[in-house]
Amino acid sequence: MQGIKDYLLVFFTIISFVTLQAQRPGGEGNRPNGGNMPADGIVVGKVIDKTTGYPMEYANVVLFSMRDSSIVAGTVTDPDGKFKMEKVKYGRMYAIANFIGYQKLTIKDIKVTPKQKVVDMGIIELPLSSTNLEGVEVVADKDHVEFKIDKKVINVSQDILASGGSAVAVLENTPSVQVDIEGNVSL
Repeated sequence: MQGIKDYLLVFFTIISFVTLQAQRPGGEGNRPNGGNMPADGIVVGKVIDKTTGYPMEYANVVLFSMRDSSIVAGTVTDPDGKFKMEKVKYGRMYAIANFIGYQKLTIKDIKVTPKQKVVDMGIIELPLSSTNLEGVEVVADKDHVEFKIDKKVINVSQDILASGGSAVAVLENTPSVQVDIEGNVSL
């Protein structure tokens, strides 16, 4: 019975704490004006390829809150490389622009305020992501069975089960060939 009383005491303590936090002056997140600031900010910009200068369609641009790195807004670019995020909450943010095959680019210290509702991030140049390789090795395998005009060729080198085995082991895994328990081969 004592365990249930302790559980209820902890439960009501937590509920009371949450209720008091919600009723504190400053409201949600202790922001001035009760956290009821309108989300009417606009963030615009353009993403281009750094090497060619061409606009990049379908590049991702995501805004994150500086306070807790939560996602504030996100969009993809249009055929001209332009993007527009509307209904952005006021505050300090950073953005990450990204596209497959390109390096991620972080744009820091973006501020949307009641005095500056429209923020133009300008032109964002994404550099190509490249990796230098020492060399490339191309390996081709022959087919296990090759059909010629007058014969059928079995490439034993392609048979994993036959590697390191005897001639009987090779023949056991060859199509159209039968090997009995005593090692007698028949076609």
